[in-house]
Amino acid sequence: MKGDSLPRLAGGLGAALLGMALLSGIALGGRWPLLLGLQAALGAAGIAYLVWASGRSLGHLARGRGTTFALTTTISTLAVVFLCVATVRAAARADLRHDLTREQVFTLAPDSIATARGLSAPVTLLAFLAPGGNPAARLETLVQRYREHTDRLTLRLLDPAQHPDLVARYGVNLAGPRMVLEQGERTVRLEVVGEAALTTALRRLTTERSTLLYFVTGHGEAALDDAASPRGLAALKGALESEGYLPRELELSREVGVPADAAAVIVAGPRRPLLPAEADTLERYLDRGGRLLVLLDPAIDAGLSSLLERRGIAAGDDLVVDPQGVGQRLGTGPSVVVASRYAKHAITERFDLAVILPTARSLLPLGVPGLPRPTPLALSADSAWAEGLPAGEPLQRDEDERGGPLPLLVVAGGEPGEDGEPDTEAFRLAVVGDSEWVGGQWLEQLGNRDLALNTLAWLTERGERITIRPRRRASSSLFLTVAQGRFLRLATVDGLPLLLLCLGIAVAWRRRRP
Repeated sequence: MKGDSLPRLAGGLGAALLGMALLSGIALGGRWPLLLGLQAALGAAGIAYLVWASGRSLGHLARGRGTTFALTTTISTLAVVFLCVATVRAAARADLRHDLTREQVFTLAPDSIATARGLSAPVTLLAFLAPGGNPAARLETLVQRYREHTDRLTLRLLDPAQHPDLVARYGVNLAGPRMVLEQGERTVRLEVVGEAALTTALRRLTTERSTLLYFVTGHGEAALDDAASPRGLAALKGALESEGYLPRELELSREVGVPADAAAVIVAGPRRPLLPAEADTLERYLDRGGRLLVLLDPAIDAGLSSLLERRGIAAGDDLVVDPQGVGQRLGTGPSVVVASRYAKHAITERFDLAVILPTARSLLPLGVPGLPRPTPLALSADSAWAEGLPAGEPLQRDEDERGGPLPLLVVAGGEPGEDGEPDTEAFRLAVVGDSEWVGGQWLEQLGNRDLALNTLAWLTERGERITIRPRRRASSSLFLTVAQGRFLRLATVDGLPLLLLCLGIAVAWRRRRP
């Protein structure tokens, strides 16, 4: 090895160390940890050694091909790193962002945006959280996303130890919710930091009154408080309450008629037929402009055939199957079908999600004199068909069995009046050929929850609630200490480029050896 190789190597490494130390300091916001100081000192020492060892031949070394190559490579590398750092800092100052996460974790759902924009009066979120902690930081970030769409939401982070008077006033304790939304005299407690929870709390705070929904009972229907069985409606009940609804049970056999304060009535998968008198009660309710949601199941007579057919909807005595559908991928069998094609309607105006129905019967719109033809709203795939009951084995479509696309959700009524506006006196009816799709096992799958809530919003004339709601998304979070974060930044900004530079010099050195 030539005598000038070591000084040349020390000078190249010194320049690289010093340059990357400067850039690392810029990337860290002007902070200079001890490690960066040592790096800069080593870099300066390497350059000083080159100058000392070269002496009078410094000019010759500077004009040498190896030195020129090393300096060119170093300057080019530093220029690229500098441009990258400058671009990142410029983007941060300009607040340029794009959510690249698969579940759009850092983007508000349309419902959250609409809720934020719909705030008619200032709302204050008082958070009794220790300053500097992860919950406080996540809450600040979340509120900032809402503030991009409204200036009526304010966050106050309060240290419980510094504000004992407010802690006593709002009844805050370690075992309960530590966040309170306040608008005037009204307050709503917030238990967890998350988009879905905050949007729900804002709606509860700004909703003047609850809308009463009555669920028919007494015929084996799915129970509102059942959180254990796949058919249980406890999850749906919670979703309805978060929307400002008040679900109640209704035993028609004990009532003279449907209560006058009912915004809608739901018949959710009866296992026994309704009595003729009960069906007549629902018939009179629709005649008065009532709102009814009927969830049917295959091979079960709900006792409502005449009521539905008089309004243009017939339920097939069949089971919709799709051997090429999602059931094959889920391992649940061909009876699990997906509906992803929708007719133009207020319910699906801003809805583009697929829904899963585990066991559905087909529906058929009928022409009834004097009534508009019902709308087949949600359709199965073309590969599905209506398998006659009992289903034969092996599964094969017969000539007399209807093929897809098959209506799975049909709506009737609520047509515009003579002035083009919706007729508030007209009945509204929605029928789904499956009741399990809103049960605890399936409600959160794909768009099931949104379509169910959108349908009820149409029935109860709450058009502002027809939207896509925030998902309960689980983001992957990594929490680091200050030392770990500093090490990670130094390793990525400084260590990796230095390692690559050393490898390049080693390869070049080996090739120059005789």
